[in-house]
Amino acid sequence: MLQSLRWKLARKSSLSVVLSVAAPLVAVGLATACDKMEPSSPQTHSSQSLAAPNSHSSADNPRGIESVFLRIERTVPGFGGFYVDSVGDVQAYESDSSRNGAAAEAVAAWISTHSSPARRGRPMTVHMRTGSFAFSQLVAWESQLIAAAKVADSIQLFDADEQLNRVSLMLPDSSSLLRVQALADRLGIPRGALALTLGNFKPIVTDDLTDTHRPTQGGYLINIFPAPPSPRVSCSLGFNVTVNGSPYLLTAGHCVDSTGFGQTGLTIHQAQFADTVGRVAINPPWDRTGCNAGTRFCRQADAMLVSYFSSVTAAFHIAETSVVGAGENSGNTTVGSYLYLVAGTPAPVGHDVYHTGSFGGTTHGVLEKTCVVVGPTNVGTGVTCTNIGSMKALEGDSGGPVYWYSATLQYPYVVPEGIEWGSAQETVYVTHLGQYVTHSVTLYSPLSAIESDLGATMNPATVQ
Repeated sequence: MLQSLRWKLARKSSLSVVLSVAAPLVAVGLATACDKMEPSSPQTHSSQSLAAPNSHSSADNPRGIESVFLRIERTVPGFGGFYVDSVGDVQAYESDSSRNGAAAEAVAAWISTHSSPARRGRPMTVHMRTGSFAFSQLVAWESQLIAAAKVADSIQLFDADEQLNRVSLMLPDSSSLLRVQALADRLGIPRGALALTLGNFKPIVTDDLTDTHRPTQGGYLINIFPAPPSPRVSCSLGFNVTVNGSPYLLTAGHCVDSTGFGQTGLTIHQAQFADTVGRVAINPPWDRTGCNAGTRFCRQADAMLVSYFSSVTAAFHIAETSVVGAGENSGNTTVGSYLYLVAGTPAPVGHDVYHTGSFGGTTHGVLEKTCVVVGPTNVGTGVTCTNIGSMKALEGDSGGPVYWYSATLQYPYVVPEGIEWGSAQETVYVTHLGQYVTHSVTLYSPLSAIESDLGATMNPATVQ
């Protein structure tokens, strides 16, 4: 029998909360761009969206949206996370049914300030599901598996999965299933806590918005010219940020080196060698802390900060191309508009996220997973907190900005999400089709993990 609890929030639209048990749904995106117009000031439904980006410090928020789940769990024990489903509603897990009301209220409070039914033309409903595990327990089991797994176990992806309320692992073949089940048994992790998927996930780092542009803005080409005979390396500018009042350029750390040494002092250029921008200032060395089996080096985020030369002007905007790709289709490299950044919270699984790279242009897709552990990449590195979006990135797009259209904002204001560092062809066995299905995904480091990894609080917002 369906038990429901409904009320009207003190906002412009209503949010229904339904306590129910239902079959899992596949999440898809719900955010879209509005009509283009020249900005005057940000239009918001809530002043919270203008809060400082570090209103939750990196120490409190190293896992992006998953840190929201952990904060809710601290006040509502047994909470297992939430995601946006295929019709734009919210599905949330709670293992103690007596706390369903409290969990629903906590989720509704967060959703009401970060997603508006007006963008979809229908009310949003929060469905409470009976969960099996608290989200902190999933995170703890994920960490145990990462520490204990060997190369022979062939685990390609680890995820404390808010859609399944399980620890999701991707494995290449059926022989790996038995090894991983035995590993879980040795660690005392119940087999029912695991969601084992057969597939292949091999991330690669991706190194035309190709003109020199002043002031510099997110999405444009940047180049590194190492000493001969090393070839030029091309990447993308992520966000211009301020750190302790000084301007920096944020991009992917592997762009200057993928050998794990964390080089600093190298000069960054735009299209031509003469178009110097600044020098790498903060780029921590890669190490073995938290690495999964098979990786040479890893970091929590693949990111670095470049200190600008005093002669270079920088704008706190990002470029969006005139053609925006989706799924397997790239955008173009012609700039169609510039977007303004407003501090906000991370996108949840099921929302659309957008990415602009200097070679692939702007693309968008559904946020599939948050803060997963992936690696080894094609150069042997791993990143221990990676978000995965279902869109394509090209070589040279690394470092480019990832952002989302929060429902609390009007175009052209968007919320910065993170920076792209790689891509993958994800192949998954689909049971009901009886075959493997392959699609492109983009890998990016969320801003919270970047701040934690670099040890720097940064503000990428246009609205200061």
